[in-house]
Amino acid sequence: MKLLLAVSVALALGACANPNSYEKSLGGYTGAPESALIATLGEPSSVDEAGGVRYLSYRQHRAFYIPAAMPLYQPICPPGDCVPLGGAKGFMLNEQCTTTFAIEDGKVKDWRREGRACGG
Repeated sequence: MKLLLAVSVALALGACANPNSYEKSLGGYTGAPESALIATLGEPSSVDEAGGVRYLSYRQHRAFYIPAAMPLYQPICPPGDCVPLGGAKGFMLNEQCTTTFAIEDGKVKDWRREGRACGG
């Protein structure tokens, strides 16, 4: 129970700061029972098995809108000849993160993360 609490606190504190903190919090799961991992993070997005190792994957997604940037105009130009400089259309930015834990003999042996949405 103490291990579950320690792992929960480590993940909660680390996930908010930055990717390096996220990685440090994930390191707290090494050696933890699979049941503690699932109790803390919930059911994984997917489970795979290969060579006696179970792989539990958790996926996160975030999306946000990047607003348009208005173009600049020359301060002095002949009427009707002002040409816009720069500017950009707005767009949606989608980021994902997949964190996969390798489980051997019922315990977390290793983990890895992929994506830009990890820990941010």
